[in-house]
Amino acid sequence: MDSKTAIIYPCLWEYRLITDKPQGLLDELPGLLAPLKYQVCTKNKSAQGKYTSLQLSLVVSSKQEQHALFEKLSNHALVKWVL
Repeated sequence: MDSKTAIIYPCLWEYRLITDKPQGLLDELPGLLAPLKYQVCTKNKSAQGKYTSLQLSLVVSSKQEQHALFEKLSNHALVKWVL
């Protein structure tokens, strides 16, 4: 029996973006994600205040799109980590 939960696309997907320049990243997201519609909100700061996490929510239409967005976000200069 497969213990994985099936993901049915399209679906709402969330990425947690960790950055040390939150405003810069917020300014870049419209160009990076166009024409996709998304919501983003600031979540937490690290204990020393150096890093901020942003929660990015958007609808992905396929597993391929989900992975492509992960790669695109991971490779952006202002993103330290994507969870």
